[in-house]
Amino acid sequence: MKPPASAIEALLNGTHADPFSVLGIHEGPDGAFTRAVLPGAEEATAWSLSGKKLGKLTRVDGRGLFEGKLDGPRQPVRYACKAGAHEWLVTDAFSFGPVLGPLDDFLIAQ
Repeated sequence: MKPPASAIEALLNGTHADPFSVLGIHEGPDGAFTRAVLPGAEEATAWSLSGKKLGKLTRVDGRGLFEGKLDGPRQPVRYACKAGAHEWLVTDAFSFGPVLGPLDDFLIAQ
């Protein structure tokens, strides 16, 4: 499910209030899909942490926003990125889910 253009703009400007709602792995009508901001990447492929290829991502915004369908269940992922002759790996922090809970939010606000 594609987020509204305003959500993508806020995300890429660093002003989105809830990036977990847009980035990382989500369930869609056709199964799991992922969305990631990978600045500088021209191509990206999702891999499981154990090394299984999960799917190729499509760049949907020139500023580095990628998305794509994943094979297999929802799990933490690593992206293999490529730009020209350069290649690098990025572990998707958003695929692990939020770390802080409601009590943490309450205590931080104190």
